[in-house]
Amino acid sequence: MASPRVAKVLELAAALPKEERAELADELWSTVPDELSPEWEAELRGRVAEMEAADARGEPAGVALTFEEMSKRVRGG
Repeated sequence: MASPRVAKVLELAAALPKEERAELADELWSTVPDELSPEWEAELRGRVAEMEAADARGEPAGVALTFEEMSKRVRGG
């Protein structure tokens, strides 16, 4: 459940046209620190391990990314 302040911001944002809501979302996202939560870090490491295991079995693993590259993609960078 959103805090009262967040709820008010969401109420105001809902009145914006979709282009401005997208702009607002982009601006807000750019203020979030680059650090990933431990849960996301574990998830990404697990996905990389799955890709490496598929590659070791000779199966197509898709595009192999470093952890940093994957983190950047997850963050939309």
